[in-house]
Amino acid sequence: MNSCDNCGCDNEETAILCRKCGTADSVSAAPPAPLEPESSRTEVAARNLGEFIRLFFKSPKQEQFAVRCARFIANMVGERIADLRPDTRWSEIFQWAGRSPAHTVAFTFALKKEFGAAANWIIDDPECMTFREFVEYVCGPERNAA
Repeated sequence: MNSCDNCGCDNEETAILCRKCGTADSVSAAPPAPLEPESSRTEVAARNLGEFIRLFFKSPKQEQFAVRCARFIANMVGERIADLRPDTRWSEIFQWAGRSPAHTVAFTFALKKEFGAAANWIIDDPECMTFREFVEYVCGPERNAA
C-alpha cells in the first residue's frame, strides 16, 4: 500500500492518483521490505522453477508427481532446472549436477532414496529414459506415485 502525503489515505501500489483527494504527486510508496538472505532466495527460486513443468502433463496425478520430481531435481541442480523439459533425457539431467562420475553416483543414490524402486528404471538406462517417460511410468495405472 502507498500512503498519500497530502491526506494520509492508503492507496493501491499501482495507484497514480490518490483515491480520496485525487492528488498525483503525493502518492508515495511504502518502504521496501527487508531482503531475504541470498541462499534462501536461491532455494525458493529453484523450488519455484520446477512448477512450470506441470503445464506439460494432462492428468492431475502426473502434474503433481512431475512437480515433486522437478523440485527434487532443482535441489540437485539449482537453476539449471529451468532447462528441464518432458523430453529431457536423464543422462543430461545427471550432467547438470556435475560432470564427474561421483556427481552421477550421488544423484542416483538420492534418486533411490526419494523414489525407491521406481528410480531403478532411470538408473538402468538414463540415455533412453526421458523425464516424461519416468512420470508416466510412476503414475501408470499399475503403480502408485512413489
